[in-house]
Amino acid sequence: MWLGVIEGFYGRPYDWSERSELVEFLGREGYDHYFYAPKADAYLRSQWREEHPPEQRARLRELGAWCHANGLSVGVGLSPPSASDDGALTQDALLHRVEQLVSLSIDCLALLFDDVRGHEALGEQQSLMVNGVRRRFPELRLFMCPTYYSSSPVLDRVFGGRPPGYLAQLGRELDPSVEVFWTGPNVCSTEYPEAHLEEVAQTLGRKPWLWDNYPVNDGPRMCRFLHLRGFPPRPRSVAERISGISVNPMNQAWLSRLPLATLPRTLRCDVAPDRERAFADECARLLPAKLGEALQADVARFCDAGLDKLPASEVEEAIARYAEFDHPAASEVVAWLRGETRVGEECLTS
Repeated sequence: MWLGVIEGFYGRPYDWSERSELVEFLGREGYDHYFYAPKADAYLRSQWREEHPPEQRARLRELGAWCHANGLSVGVGLSPPSASDDGALTQDALLHRVEQLVSLSIDCLALLFDDVRGHEALGEQQSLMVNGVRRRFPELRLFMCPTYYSSSPVLDRVFGGRPPGYLAQLGRELDPSVEVFWTGPNVCSTEYPEAHLEEVAQTLGRKPWLWDNYPVNDGPRMCRFLHLRGFPPRPRSVAERISGISVNPMNQAWLSRLPLATLPRTLRCDVAPDRERAFADECARLLPAKLGEALQADVARFCDAGLDKLPASEVEEAIARYAEFDHPAASEVVAWLRGETRVGEECLTS
């Protein structure tokens, strides 16, 4: 089973040094892929037809080389529209854009149709687009994210009711080699019941590939919290019923390492390890002793209470305390406490 990270959150993307350092960490911890898909990269979303500027293309090539040097496959997530007055024109533009991305020596491509309005012909149009890319680039490992990527009714409320039989249509019409992202019973699922995963696999005609929205903290509500504890239940029985997992991390690249470090071990267990104990272990392993102790003391305030319930005096005290540490994890805590990583209403599913 594949296990990796998808940088797929709203808000400020990681800078290139954060990305390269995270890739190095993931390679050491047993992860095997990295998807570059930040929502703020306009050349992957609103300006998806346009090629990245030369400097950014060079950076993406460097990212690919760094992933390969650390034993990871590299992918890009592209978000073309799934509705157009001229479907042929859209398909031609899509194939041209994918060709540009393939020239960057990527191993995987994800076509992401999430967070857009639904319509009746959604399944047919998306299947045609994905299958067209499959035929043109047979060696590329291909993924797609449905518009309705969870059974949660929140997607129907936000993006309109899902077309009848939408997921089953994708299962019938998509090339069998295409992996399909799925976030589980909810957009941010705390667990993945076996019966749920088996039902989704039967509908799709393939095991789902989990887009795991822990520990992501984008959106106007979630950005007020730091999700630092070990992963919620992801036992061995889950690993047996999926093709792979791509984890959507927090906006804080360094702090994301604390929960990310716990997942490979969790997936090997029949019973989920204690999340508090896992967090404490990773603080001791990955952080200077005093900083790790400070985070353990503050975990309930940062993870459960959140910024909105912290009195201003406590926020100022915590800023002063963490500013004394010369460490990137502490700098991320300070930026979060100052409200520098807020995400607004553009994250519609928060």
